[in-house]
Amino acid sequence: NDDMPGTLNFELEQVFATEGIPVSLGIVRSHGHCGSITCKYSTVEGSAVHDRDYRSMDGVLEFQDGETHKVIQVPILKSNDRNSEIEETFQIRLHDASPGVKFDPATDGGDHSALCEIVIPPNRKVSTSVRLYRSVANYDKMAEHMDNWREQFAGAFYCNGTAEEQAGAGIKDWFFHCVCLTFKLIFSVIPPPSICGGWLCFVCSLGMIGVVTAIVGDLATLLGCCIGIPDDITAVSLVALGTSLPDTFAS
Repeated sequence: NDDMPGTLNFELEQVFATEGIPVSLGIVRSHGHCGSITCKYSTVEGSAVHDRDYRSMDGVLEFQDGETHKVIQVPILKSNDRNSEIEETFQIRLHDASPGVKFDPATDGGDHSALCEIVIPPNRKVSTSVRLYRSVANYDKMAEHMDNWREQFAGAFYCNGTAEEQAGAGIKDWFFHCVCLTFKLIFSVIPPPSICGGWLCFVCSLGMIGVVTAIVGDLATLLGCCIGIPDDITAVSLVALGTSLPDTFAS
């Protein structure tokens, strides 16, 4: 087996971490150590949230010829609300190794990757009521969702979405931004797709589309009334011109 590139796996499939202290993960190269090999690694979010509970990271491990052990250090962040949180977890994944390198199919990662689960326990024992609440509502994920929602409103105010894009905006961009600003702000009320797996965003979007459709219909009716066009003619002319014709060109 010494002539083979080897099999990669974590020393432990589950590691307990302490907040504020980096956790060290050992990677073992077994069943061969011939030649130099590489393997990518990356964090996989679980109930713990990246950049709130831990520092998201990815990179490439390189084993030299004959080298059989490597260590990855993952920064664990200090959380202000850890006293009221329950146990949270995330994973480190090894994947995309050099040709010939194998992973242990008996582990959770299967024969295409290797996984190590990192557990971040709370600072102290929490009550049953808090544990029940935290099992349903993850504070860090909720805070992340609120940040995304806040960014939607900020993006609506900026021309072209960001301060950097706004700096290079032209007259045409500013014209359409001013025309659409009201609709941008209204549609910013829709929750981001990260909440409830995107279903809340989907339902709210359908509702907003219905509201806009009703507004367009009322405006078309008022316009037809002002110029003496019956509702049936308005529907197949003005309304169709503003809805079906753009779809025709788009398709």
